[in-house]
This record gives sequence, C-alpha cells and structure tokens, in this order.
Amino acid sequence: MPVKSLELHTEEALSKEPRTAQSIGNEEVILSTPVDITAQKQTEEVLRKSAERRRVAEAVGEERQRLFDVLEALPAMICLLTPDHHVAYANRSFREKFGEADGRRCYEYCFGRSKPCNFCESHRVLKTGKSHRWEMKWPNGSVIDVYGIPFTDVDGSPMILEMNTDITAFRRTEEALMAERQRFHDVLDILPAYVVLLTPDYHVPFANRFFETRFGKAEGRRCFEYLFGRTEPCEICETYSVLKTRQSHEWEWTGPDGRNYYIFDFPFTDVNGADSILEVGLDITEKKRTEEELRQAHAELEAKVKERTAALEGEIRERKRAEEALRKNETLLRAVTDNNPDPIFMKDSRGRLVYANPATLRMIGKTIDDVIGKTDEDFYVNTADGRAIMENDRRIMDSRQSEIVEESLSNPDGSKRFYISSKAPFYDARGQILGLIGVGHEITDRKLAEEALRDRESRYRQLALRLEQVREEERAALARELHDDLGQVLAGLGFDLAWINKRMSNHDGEVKRKVENIRKYVRTALQRLRMVYTQLRPGLLDEMGLSAAIESHISSFQEKSGILTILETHIDERILNTDQITTLFRIIQESLTNVFKHAKASEVNVSLSQKNGDLVLMVADNGKGIRKSDLKKQHSFGLVGIEERIKKLGGEFDIQGKAGKGTVLTVSIPVLLKSQEKESSESGVQSPELPE
Repeated sequence: MPVKSLELHTEEALSKEPRTAQSIGNEEVILSTPVDITAQKQTEEVLRKSAERRRVAEAVGEERQRLFDVLEALPAMICLLTPDHHVAYANRSFREKFGEADGRRCYEYCFGRSKPCNFCESHRVLKTGKSHRWEMKWPNGSVIDVYGIPFTDVDGSPMILEMNTDITAFRRTEEALMAERQRFHDVLDILPAYVVLLTPDYHVPFANRFFETRFGKAEGRRCFEYLFGRTEPCEICETYSVLKTRQSHEWEWTGPDGRNYYIFDFPFTDVNGADSILEVGLDITEKKRTEEELRQAHAELEAKVKERTAALEGEIRERKRAEEALRKNETLLRAVTDNNPDPIFMKDSRGRLVYANPATLRMIGKTIDDVIGKTDEDFYVNTADGRAIMENDRRIMDSRQSEIVEESLSNPDGSKRFYISSKAPFYDARGQILGLIGVGHEITDRKLAEEALRDRESRYRQLALRLEQVREEERAALARELHDDLGQVLAGLGFDLAWINKRMSNHDGEVKRKVENIRKYVRTALQRLRMVYTQLRPGLLDEMGLSAAIESHISSFQEKSGILTILETHIDERILNTDQITTLFRIIQESLTNVFKHAKASEVNVSLSQKNGDLVLMVADNGKGIRKSDLKKQHSFGLVGIEERIKKLGGEFDIQGKAGKGTVLTVSIPVLLKSQEKESSESGVQSPELPE
C-alpha cells in the first residue's frame, strides 16, 4: 500500500511530535500534529470556513435555481405527488395544462373528480419502491406517457416524481406507420410479380400473394426444400451471389411450375440489421413466347420488306397523284363553300374569325377585310348578339363537344334574324384546341311560322275549352228535358196502365198480361232514362251537391263493376263554384271509367280534400299500373280531357303508375270562391272564331 505524507504548516517554525502512520480508506498516510497554533491562525481559519460556507450556500442556491429553471423549461409535465395525492410541485408545462394546484389533490386538480382515478397507476411506485412507466389516455383523447420515480423529500417523506409526456402525435404517427406498412404489404400483394425476402440460410421470411399462389407457403422450410423438394441448395441458383458481391443481379429462372421468370436480386438490410436478399420475379413466359413469335415474324417481315421496297416506288407515284387530287379537292371544296347559300366559318381558339365564305359575309354585312382577325363582338350591329355567340363558342371549345345552337342577330330596324348553327372544335396532332368551325342556316321564316302555329294552337285550345263548356251545358239541358218531358210522359203512361189494370175483370186475363208487360217496359224505359240523364248531368249534382253526386256515382260504379270503391271527402262545398264542381265530378267519372276499362283493379280509393288553399283530388287503384308509354298514346283522349279540364281552372295534374302496384292520379285546383265565379266567367274563355 503506498504511503502519503499529509502535513499542516504554519508560517512559524513548530515543534512536531513523532510521526505516526494510520490507514485512511484504502491508503496509508502519515499524520503529524502541530503542537502550537496561534490565535491569529485560528481566527483566519474560522473566517475562511465561514466564507466557504457562504460560497457553498450561494452555489447550492444557484444550483437549486438552475435545477428549478430546467424543470420549468422542460416541455414534459413534471410534478411531485404525496402519498395522499396532493400536488407538492408542478412545473410550468403542467400548470399551463391544468392551472395552479392551490392545495388540491391530483384527481381534483387534473380531472375535477371527487375521488382517485380508477385508471391511475402512479401509486404503484410507492408500493413497490421502484420506477414505473405506463401509458394513460386522458378524457380529451390525448395519450400520455407517464414515468413515475420514487422520491424522498428533504424531510425524509416518500413522494412520487412523475414525468408526463404527451405522445398522442407519436402514437398517431405510429398508427399511420403501421397503416402505411399494411398498405405497402397490400401493394406488394396485388403486384403481378412475385416479391420475396431470402435470408443467408435460405429461409423465406416474407413472400407476397403472387409467390404463394404460384408456389405455396414456405411454413419454415428453406427455399430449395419447399420449391424443389431438395435437401441442399440448387447448383443453378444465382440469387446468393448478391451477398458476395453486394451488387444487384439480374437473371432468368425456370420455376417449379415450368414457367419462365426474369429475376431481380438486390442486397437488403432488414429492420434488425440482418443481411437479406430482396428478390422480384416477373413472369416472362408469354414474353418469351412472344419473342419467339416476333423472331419468326421478323424473318417473314424481312421477306415482305423486300417485296414492299419493290412496290414503294409505285406507291410514291400513287401518292403524288393523290396529292394532285387533294389539291383539286381543295379547289372543289373552296368552290362548294364559296357558293353555299349557308354561312360557313372558322374561328381560332380566341374566337377571332379566320375564314368566312361569302354567305357569312352577307349575313354579317361586312367585307372580308372588315372581319378577318376580329371577334363577333367587334363587327355585329348589336354587341350583345356578338357576346352571346362568343359565349356559345367558348362553351363548345371548353367542352370539346360539337353542338347545334340557335342564335339570333339584330337588324338595323330592330327586327331579329334567327340562325341554327352546327359548331365543332378542331385540334392539332397533339390534341390541342386550335379553334372552331361552324355551318349556319337561317330559320327566321321557320321561327315566324312556329310562332303563328303556337298562336293558332292557343286559339284551338280556347275553342276546345269552349266546346267542352257548351257540351256540358247541352248535357245539362238535355238531361233536364229528358227528366222533365220524356220522364213525365213515361211516368204518366205508367199511372194510366196501372189504372187500366185495376179496372179490368178477371175474364180479361190475356189483355191483363199484355198490360202488365207494357208496364214492365215502361218501368225499364224509366230506369234507362234515369241512367241516361244521370250520365248526362246527375240531378244530385245540382240538387244535393258534389259529395252526394260522387257517392251516388261511386255506388252505381261499384255495383256495375264489382270493384270495391272507398270515398273520403273533407271539403266545404260552399266555397266551390259551378265550374269546379262539374270538373271534379267529370274527372272522377272519367278516372273510374279508365279503372274499369284498363286497370284490372280490385279496389279504388277516392279522396277529396283542401290543402293550402287548393282542392286536392286523389284517385288510387291497386291494378296493373299505368305505363309511361300509355300516357303518350295518340288516342288517350280520356287523360287528355282530364288534363284540359284542369288547365282551364289553373290547376295541376299528375299521374304515377308502378307495375303490379297500381296507379295514382293527383289533381290540385286553386279554390275559387262563389263570389269570384261571375268575375271568372266574364274574363274566361270566349267563343273564338274558327281559324282559317
């Protein structure tokens, strides 16, 4: 053991005691004790030690402040917890998250709870006396990494030093990484090539779906075992040269399935740092077959090239003749366009005119020098016409679709000319829009004829409505005459026959039977007469109102057809006028007739109600369902009649059918109060003159 000499000296010469050797720690030292120490030295020593203590205290304070500043600056949330859950200290990150503790317990301070959290593992540190790390999910969804460390305070009391780090972003990144990894695996699985990893000892830790579909799963076997059933590596395999050269390698391989593969081998370092080989194999069986066919075709092609070369000179001559013919065709095309009575024009991609035939110039009323290189807005009389044409052109070029558009031009006198133009974009060899070509045709006369036709159609419609009104009036008059005149005659005849029958004796049996037969005929005639004038104009419609007339008609319809018919009415008839009452009754009458003739239904529901100031009629059956094609038939006069009656009253009409589920007819008519009926009739349809 080495011996060191430790001596204390003063400025004065001191007598010394004999030196003694003692062991301190693992070293032996020699101590000499001074015999005489002066008071001055004692005072200096006391002062020195006092100053040293102050420096130590200041250094401790500075170090403590430095430690405090470090804790305050840390982005992690640091806190000290007592065994009774109080927060003895929380750094700035913690306070910024939850505020000041103010003597509260951690579960009160952090989560506003009245008792400790059931998911907290912090106090395991006090139980085990060991550090503990765990993850906690806060109520706001954040994931926190918690690291608890046992800690002894300056007074010796046990505490927990807890460091909390928000790892939500890390976890999300980790999840995204896992998702990306899975996506990468999915990409590898859908590749039309095989991808495998090979270890230096020939195992296959990864193979994509293509490989496993072709060759099966490795299941822990080495590649040469499960691919070829061998007990040792294949002599012809070139894959493992990559591990020697550390360079990628390409070669061809015939697999156990007999197909040809082009192999790409790459040196690869796995996530654990181990060397591996990444191998990608492309099935080139079809390519090899194609190459062979191409080789054969190439030989045939060379033979044909010789033949073709011989004929090429003739084709060149033919091409020259074609070019000459093309020039003639261009001349012919120019002659056709120049003499065409319809405008033919061409514009560039900015809408500027680059070609216009004479008909176009006549339409514009300008010379060729006035319009070439200018837009429609520049040279038309009405610039609004030009803007509208340019908007059409731009839409057609942007959509890259040809269109037929109708356009108008203003004359100096304010009248309009109408044109229908066929326009289409044209492109260069790369598919870029070069501009637009168009051919126009004036349709001013046709537009005027269409307007006249619409006017005539309107007059015919007015005539049809007036005829329907007159027809309804004639029906009512004829019904009254049948009821009042012929009905009275037949009723009187019946009474007279009854009177004669009562006064005949029993000896006149044959005459009596004849009289009885005549009475039956009279009763039958009266019944038929009632049916006729009811169809013409039900008396109940004028005497009892719409609901009673509908109920009577439905009862008669149900008895005649055998179809169950249900009626619901929720209207105040006092607000209806004569036209509305008649129209609604005729629509129901026509609808039920259509159901009987065409629907093959077993049940019909008729409802009449008031909604939002409108009369709403709905007729729904459970028959075969009307088809859209039925609505377009030329001879669907019943539906046409219904629609015309509704239009007369300013109403709306809709009919919907579903195959096998029936048809629903819906009619909506604005309510017209009786006080308005006179005003409506005065301003309504008048008898028009027949059009010429």
